[in-house]
Amino acid sequence: MELKTRQLLKFHVLLFLLVVTGSFSIAGILTTYNAWDFLAGLMDLSVLGSFQEFIEWFPNWGGILFFLVTISKVVLLFQGLKLVFAEWRRWQLIEGITADQTRLKRDATQGIFWSLGLLIGYILGWELIAVLELGGERALETRILFSRGFLVQLGIQLLLYIRLNRDHLKAAWSNFIFEPSLPYNLAILRILFFGYLLFVYSAKLSTVLPIVGLQNRESLPFIGWLVHIMPVSPSLYTIMAYIGMAAAVGTLLGWKTRFFAVVNAITIFYVMATPNFFGKLWHEQLVIWLSWIMALSPMADVWSIDARLKKQQVKRSASYSWPVKVIWLHFGLIYFWAGFYKIWDAGFDWALSKSMVSQVQLEWVQHYDKVPDIRIDQHPLLLHFGGILVICFELFFPLFIIVRNWRWIGITGGLIMHNLLGYFIYISFFHFLQVFYVFLIDFNRLFVKKEINEVEENRKDWKVKLAILILVLNLFAGMFNVNSYPFSAYPKYSAIIPEKITFIRFNGESSGFNCFEIAKRNQFRWEDYGWLEYEIIQLHESGKKVTSKVADYWQIWKSKVPDLQHCAKVVVELCERPVSPESKDQVVVIDTLAILTD
Repeated sequence: MELKTRQLLKFHVLLFLLVVTGSFSIAGILTTYNAWDFLAGLMDLSVLGSFQEFIEWFPNWGGILFFLVTISKVVLLFQGLKLVFAEWRRWQLIEGITADQTRLKRDATQGIFWSLGLLIGYILGWELIAVLELGGERALETRILFSRGFLVQLGIQLLLYIRLNRDHLKAAWSNFIFEPSLPYNLAILRILFFGYLLFVYSAKLSTVLPIVGLQNRESLPFIGWLVHIMPVSPSLYTIMAYIGMAAAVGTLLGWKTRFFAVVNAITIFYVMATPNFFGKLWHEQLVIWLSWIMALSPMADVWSIDARLKKQQVKRSASYSWPVKVIWLHFGLIYFWAGFYKIWDAGFDWALSKSMVSQVQLEWVQHYDKVPDIRIDQHPLLLHFGGILVICFELFFPLFIIVRNWRWIGITGGLIMHNLLGYFIYISFFHFLQVFYVFLIDFNRLFVKKEINEVEENRKDWKVKLAILILVLNLFAGMFNVNSYPFSAYPKYSAIIPEKITFIRFNGESSGFNCFEIAKRNQFRWEDYGWLEYEIIQLHESGKKVTSKVADYWQIWKSKVPDLQHCAKVVVELCERPVSPESKDQVVVIDTLAILTD
C-alpha cells in the first residue's frame, strides 16, 4: 500500500472513530437549555444512557459510572480531535487537479471509491447497532445520528479537497462554465422548452382553477407577505396563463425574444406559484428557474426571426455555454440534497428498515390499492439494495454532470430510476423533471462547423452574475430544507413510513354514494391532496376546529369528480389502516370530523 493511501486510510479511520463517539451528543446539545442539562447533553453518549437513566439503572453507583463514562468520552474526543487535526496538517489528498478532463475523472473516481468504502463501513456499523438494539427507547435516534457521521466525513473530505486544490478548482470551474460553444444547442433548447411551456400553461388551466378559488391562504417561507397581498382568482389566473402562452409562442419563434422571455418570466412565476398559496406545495419550481435563466441567455442568435432580421453571424462563444451549465448544476442540487436528507432525516433506516417496504405500499394505498404485477414489496432485499443505490446516485449526481464522460451515467441512471419508481410506486416525475433531461444533450455535436472563430466574452456580465445568484439561492434553499417559491428545496421522500397510516374517508353511503369507488372510476388523483389531509389531521389532533378545511377538501373532490355533485350528505371520517394491500379491509374509524350536507 502506497504511503499516501495509508495516510488516507488512517485519516478516515480516525475520523470515523471521532464521529461515532462524538455524534451522539449532538441531539443532547440541541435540545437542552439550562447549564447543567447542556453539560449533561454534551457528555451524554446516548447509546449507553443519559445521567437520569444511569441513576435509575444503578441507584448506588449510577452517578459515578456516568461520570467515568463521560470522562472517557471527553478524553477520547480530545484525543481524536488532536489526531485528526494532526493528519489534516500532514495529509495531502491528491496533488491537485487541472482543467484536463482525464485528470479530473481520475481524481473523481478515487474520491467515489473512498466514499463507497466509507459507506460500506457505516452500513456495517448501522447493522451492528440495529442487531444489538443499542440506545433502547432511543434506538432509532441513535441509528440516525450514527448514519449522519457518513455525511460528516464526506463533507470534511470535500472541504479538505477544496482547501488543497482551490487554485486548480477555480480553473476547472471557469473552463466548465465558460467553455465556448456553438449557438445551436441553446436555440434547440429554446424551441423545445417554450413549446413545452404551452403544455404546462394549458395543463395548469385544466387542473388548478378549483384551488386558486379557495378562500384560506397559507404563508410560505420568506414570501408570506406576498402570499397575502397578491391577487389570486380563477379569472385572473386564466388571463395570466393565456398571456404566458402568447409569450411562450413569441419566444419559441424568436420574435422580440427578450421582451417575450421577460413577460414569460413574470407569468410563469404567477401561474406556477399561486396555486401553492393555499396549503399545498407542488415542487414545480424548476420551470421557473429554467425560464429565468433562458431569459438571461442569448437563445435567439440562430433559428429565430430576430436573428434573421439582424443577419447575425454564427460564432462560438461562452455566452452559449454558461446558461446550459447553470441549468445542469440545478439538476445536481435537486438530486444531491435529496440523497443528503434521506440520510440526515432517516439515516440508513430509510433504505435498510421496514420503512422501505411501507413507503412502496403507502403509494399503492394512495392509488386506491392499485398493485403492480410485480410485487416488489415481497422482495425486501431488492428494495433495500435499491434504496442504497438511490442514495448513492443522488449524492454523486453532481459529479456525473460535471465529468463529461460520466454524463451518460446521470442521464441513463436517472431515467431508469424514475421509470422504475413510476412502475412500482407511480411516481416518475416525468412532466416536471424527466422531460428536462433534454438539457443534458449536447445538440451542437450535430452542427460541427469549421472556420468559426471563438469569441471571448466578458465573463463579468450582469446576466451571468444573476444566473449564478439564482443557483446560489437554490443551493441555500436545498441546504436548509426551505420549501417555498420561487427558491426551494425539492422533494426528498426522506420520511420513515410506519406500517399503519391515518387518512380521511368521505362516507356517502347514506346518500347511496361510495365516494372512493366513484373517485377511482373517474381517475381522481387522491394522492395529490395528501398534503391537505395531513394538515387537517394535524390540526384535529391538536384540538383545533377543521370543519371549514374539511368543507374545502370536499369541494375539491366534488369539482374533480362530477359524479359526486349529487351526493347530498357525506360523513367525513378519520380512519386508520395498515399499508399492506392484504389488509386493505382492516379500516378502523377513529373519529368523525364533520357531517356535510348540501
